[in-house]
Amino acid sequence: LVAVILFLFRSIYSEVGSALPLNGGTYNLLLNTTTKFAAALSASLTLLSYVATAVVCATSSMAYLHEVWGDVDVFWGAILVLGFFASLALLGITESAFGSLLIFVVHILSLLVFVIFASNFVWNGDWFFLEYNWGTAPPRGDALAIYFGFTTGLLGITGFETSA
Repeated sequence: LVAVILFLFRSIYSEVGSALPLNGGTYNLLLNTTTKFAAALSASLTLLSYVATAVVCATSSMAYLHEVWGDVDVFWGAILVLGFFASLALLGITESAFGSLLIFVVHILSLLVFVIFASNFVWNGDWFFLEYNWGTAPPRGDALAIYFGFTTGLLGITGFETSA
Protein backbone atom coordinates (compact mmCIF):
# COMPACT_ATOMS: atom_id res chain seq x y z
CA LEU A 1 0.00 0.00 0.00
CA VAL A 2 2.79 2.42 0.84
CA ALA A 3 4.52 1.68 -2.46
CA VAL A 4 1.26 2.48 -4.29
CA ILE A 5 0.96 5.82 -2.47
CA LEU A 6 4.57 6.69 -3.31
CA PHE A 7 3.99 5.66 -6.91
CA LEU A 8 1.10 8.14 -7.14
CA PHE A 9 3.35 10.95 -5.89
CA ARG A 10 6.40 10.04 -7.99
CA SER A 11 6.05 13.00 -10.36
CA ILE A 12 5.90 15.47 -7.48
CA TYR A 13 8.99 13.97 -5.84
CA SER A 14 10.93 13.96 -9.11
CA GLU A 15 9.96 17.53 -9.96
CA VAL A 16 10.91 18.94 -6.55
CA GLY A 17 14.07 16.83 -6.36
CA SER A 18 15.27 17.85 -9.80
CA ALA A 19 14.28 21.50 -9.57
CA LEU A 20 15.75 22.12 -6.12
CA PRO A 21 18.35 19.46 -5.34
CA LEU A 22 19.74 21.13 -2.23
CA ASN A 23 19.09 21.33 1.49
CA GLY A 24 15.97 23.24 2.37
CA GLY A 25 14.22 22.09 -0.78
CA THR A 26 10.78 22.46 0.77
CA TYR A 27 11.55 26.02 1.89
CA ASN A 28 12.94 26.98 -1.51
CA LEU A 29 10.01 25.42 -3.31
CA LEU A 30 7.48 27.28 -1.18
CA LEU A 31 9.50 30.48 -1.41
CA ASN A 32 9.27 30.27 -5.20
CA THR A 33 5.56 29.42 -5.26
CA THR A 34 3.97 31.13 -2.22
CA THR A 35 4.62 33.96 0.19
CA LYS A 36 7.65 34.37 2.43
CA PHE A 37 5.45 33.80 5.48
CA ALA A 38 4.26 30.41 4.20
CA ALA A 39 7.82 29.40 3.35
CA ALA A 40 9.11 30.51 6.77
CA LEU A 41 6.26 28.67 8.51
CA SER A 42 7.07 25.56 6.51
CA ALA A 43 10.76 25.83 7.41
CA SER A 44 9.88 26.21 11.09
CA LEU A 45 7.60 23.18 11.02
CA THR A 46 10.26 21.20 9.16
CA LEU A 47 12.83 22.01 11.85
CA LEU A 48 10.30 21.01 14.52
CA SER A 49 9.71 17.76 12.65
CA TYR A 50 13.45 17.06 12.52
CA VAL A 51 13.83 17.68 16.26
CA ALA A 52 10.83 15.51 17.10
CA THR A 53 12.14 12.75 14.85
CA ALA A 54 15.55 12.91 16.54
CA VAL A 55 13.98 12.59 19.99
CA VAL A 56 11.78 9.68 18.94
CA CYS A 57 14.69 7.87 17.27
CA ALA A 58 17.03 8.38 20.23
CA THR A 59 14.40 7.22 22.72
CA SER A 60 13.41 4.23 20.59
CA SER A 61 17.01 3.13 20.18
CA MET A 62 17.69 3.45 23.90
CA ALA A 63 14.48 1.55 24.73
CA TYR A 64 15.63 -1.24 22.43
CA LEU A 65 19.08 -1.22 24.00
CA HIS A 66 17.45 -1.32 27.45
CA GLU A 67 15.55 -4.46 26.45
CA VAL A 68 18.75 -6.08 25.21
CA TRP A 69 20.97 -4.86 28.02
CA GLY A 70 18.96 -3.90 31.11
CA ASP A 71 21.55 -1.59 32.67
CA VAL A 72 20.89 1.19 30.15
CA ASP A 73 18.71 4.06 31.37
CA VAL A 74 16.44 5.10 28.51
CA PHE A 75 16.13 8.78 29.47
CA TRP A 76 19.83 9.48 30.03
CA GLY A 77 20.83 7.30 27.10
CA ALA A 78 18.59 9.34 24.78
CA ILE A 79 20.05 12.55 26.21
CA LEU A 80 23.54 11.18 25.56
CA VAL A 81 22.74 10.24 21.96
CA LEU A 82 21.15 13.63 21.26
CA GLY A 83 24.05 15.41 22.94
CA PHE A 84 26.55 13.45 20.87
CA PHE A 85 24.94 14.42 17.58
CA ALA A 86 24.40 18.00 18.75
CA SER A 87 28.11 18.26 19.53
CA LEU A 88 28.95 16.90 16.07
CA ALA A 89 26.73 19.59 14.56
CA LEU A 90 28.36 22.27 16.71
CA LEU A 91 31.80 21.08 15.63
CA GLY A 92 30.77 21.75 12.06
CA ILE A 93 30.43 18.19 10.83
CA THR A 94 27.83 18.33 8.09
CA GLU A 95 26.58 15.99 5.43
CA SER A 96 29.25 14.29 3.41
CA ALA A 97 29.42 11.62 0.78
CA PHE A 98 31.79 9.60 2.96
CA GLY A 99 29.41 9.74 5.93
CA SER A 100 26.49 8.70 3.78
CA LEU A 101 28.52 5.85 2.30
CA LEU A 102 29.55 4.71 5.77
CA ILE A 103 25.93 4.66 6.98
CA PHE A 104 24.89 2.80 3.83
CA VAL A 105 27.62 0.17 4.31
CA VAL A 106 26.63 -0.33 7.96
CA HIS A 107 23.01 -0.83 6.91
CA ILE A 108 23.99 -3.30 4.18
CA LEU A 109 26.22 -5.25 6.56
CA SER A 110 23.44 -5.35 9.17
CA LEU A 111 21.01 -6.63 6.56
CA LEU A 112 23.54 -9.21 5.43
CA VAL A 113 23.95 -10.47 9.00
CA PHE A 114 20.16 -10.77 9.36
CA VAL A 115 19.90 -12.64 6.05
CA ILE A 116 22.66 -15.05 7.09
CA PHE A 117 21.03 -15.79 10.45
CA ALA A 118 17.57 -16.14 8.88
CA SER A 119 18.93 -18.45 6.19
CA ASN A 120 20.59 -20.58 8.85
CA PHE A 121 17.33 -20.64 10.79
CA VAL A 122 15.35 -21.74 7.73
CA TRP A 123 18.05 -24.20 6.63
CA ASN A 124 17.81 -26.01 9.97
CA GLY A 125 14.07 -26.43 9.38
CA ASP A 126 12.79 -24.60 12.45
CA TRP A 127 9.53 -23.17 11.14
CA PHE A 128 7.88 -22.79 14.57
CA PHE A 129 7.87 -18.99 14.71
CA LEU A 130 6.66 -18.57 11.14
CA GLU A 131 3.85 -21.07 11.67
CA TYR A 132 2.94 -19.47 14.99
CA ASN A 133 2.87 -15.94 13.58
CA TRP A 134 0.80 -16.91 10.52
CA GLY A 135 -1.51 -19.09 12.60
CA THR A 136 -2.31 -16.42 15.16
CA ALA A 137 -5.06 -13.97 14.27
CA PRO A 138 -4.39 -10.27 14.89
CA PRO A 139 -5.72 -9.37 18.34
CA ARG A 140 -7.96 -6.53 17.09
CA GLY A 141 -8.85 -7.79 13.65
CA ASP A 142 -7.41 -7.79 10.17
CA ALA A 143 -8.44 -4.25 9.24
CA LEU A 144 -6.64 -2.71 12.20
CA ALA A 145 -3.57 -4.87 11.52
CA ILE A 146 -3.47 -3.61 7.93
CA TYR A 147 -3.87 -0.04 9.18
CA PHE A 148 -0.99 -0.43 11.64
CA GLY A 149 1.18 -2.03 8.97
CA PHE A 150 0.38 0.78 6.54
CA THR A 151 1.18 3.53 9.04
CA THR A 152 4.40 1.78 10.04
CA GLY A 153 5.35 1.60 6.36
CA LEU A 154 4.71 5.35 6.05
CA LEU A 155 6.95 5.98 9.05
CA GLY A 156 9.65 4.00 7.29
CA ILE A 157 9.70 6.40 4.35
CA THR A 158 9.55 9.66 6.32
CA GLY A 159 13.30 10.09 5.96
CA PHE A 160 12.87 9.86 2.19
CA GLU A 161 10.11 12.39 1.97
CA THR A 162 11.63 14.88 4.40
CA SER A 163 14.99 14.82 2.64
CA ALA A 164 13.46 16.82 -0.19
